[in-house]
Amino acid sequence: MTEQQLPEGWKMVKFGDIAKHISKRVEPSETDLEVYVGLEHLDPDSLKIKRHGVPSDVSGQKLLAKKGQIIFGKRRAYQRKVAVADWDCICSAHAMVLEANSKNVIPEFLPFFMQSDVFMEKAVAVSEGSLSPTIKWKVLAEQKFVVPPLDKQMDLVKLYKVVTDAEEKSLTFYDAIHQLYRRLREKLISEITAKSKLSLGDIGFTFGGLQGKNASHFNEDGNAMYVSYMDVFSSQVISKGDFSRVMVSPGEAQNNVKTGDVFFTVSSETPQEVGMSSVLLTENLDRDLYLNSFCVGFRPDTNKVDIRFLAHYLRSSFFRKELRKLAQGITRYNISRKELMKCPINLPDISTQNFIAQKLDNAYDALNDAKNRSSVNGKLKIRVISDSLKV
Repeated sequence: MTEQQLPEGWKMVKFGDIAKHISKRVEPSETDLEVYVGLEHLDPDSLKIKRHGVPSDVSGQKLLAKKGQIIFGKRRAYQRKVAVADWDCICSAHAMVLEANSKNVIPEFLPFFMQSDVFMEKAVAVSEGSLSPTIKWKVLAEQKFVVPPLDKQMDLVKLYKVVTDAEEKSLTFYDAIHQLYRRLREKLISEITAKSKLSLGDIGFTFGGLQGKNASHFNEDGNAMYVSYMDVFSSQVISKGDFSRVMVSPGEAQNNVKTGDVFFTVSSETPQEVGMSSVLLTENLDRDLYLNSFCVGFRPDTNKVDIRFLAHYLRSSFFRKELRKLAQGITRYNISRKELMKCPINLPDISTQNFIAQKLDNAYDALNDAKNRSSVNGKLKIRVISDSLKV
């Protein structure tokens, strides 16, 4: 669409004309600021920062972000991480710090605009790199977008705030249910009294994920289904339909997974993400399913462990602390399959496992209901924002 075809008042602008890039570096050990915001502290499609760290958590130069400025995850933009700082803070160098150019855009409008599909799709498209695709400001600044006139922006901000308020209320409810579930999980698991501690290697064996983008199995329509790093990280239980589907070139079939398998993330840029786990709980897969790279599969002995119990236990603080002790690295954290099998697990008798699993399953079902409700409201918000920018 040319500028002549645009509705009255709408303009075609470069992103660098509506946003300013702020790049002031800070040494965490030398700052008086009390808040550190990493990419792991940002939630996809949410402008709110609900958790954070402190500067002493990190080393190496970070970025200074002032209250009201936008923190945008330039690495892995497909995660859709954009947030507005509520305080002066330092943030990850894998982010961009931006603020609105008030001559061309209302400051409150810009962060909502950056949540739109039109912006995110362009951001992902100009990202460079395969393992951790990253956006360069010089490239992003040159990208062209259509924006409404200032009076229209003001009206849209009011609309965005209404749908965002509905989303935030559902998220608040979800967070409350999540806290209750976690407290119940930690209480029940902390009360386990086992005669002896085992290691993961005592109750099952590992298998590796596919290496390379083209190592996948095919059906007749060319679709390969696999469990990805983000599938594992985002949910402790993976059910049918939750995994990724891609179009790739035919490769050798190997390492297909089964119901009851456990998946671990074994390579990450943060210790918080490494060793996250999911359990595949689905039946009657309509085609083979595979595990992608950067993950390790674990097949437990179901005579020794209740899979439902394991799904909850592996996300408990007790197990996560033990697992993080095995992570090695400075700029990237890794756990080998050999080290993973050494991780201790406090396993009660099978009847106790069944009892704990049933209690936690009930709470987890309530948590999923709340999550689905907030997801619907979140998708509605993004659709409203994206549709309002179509011309």
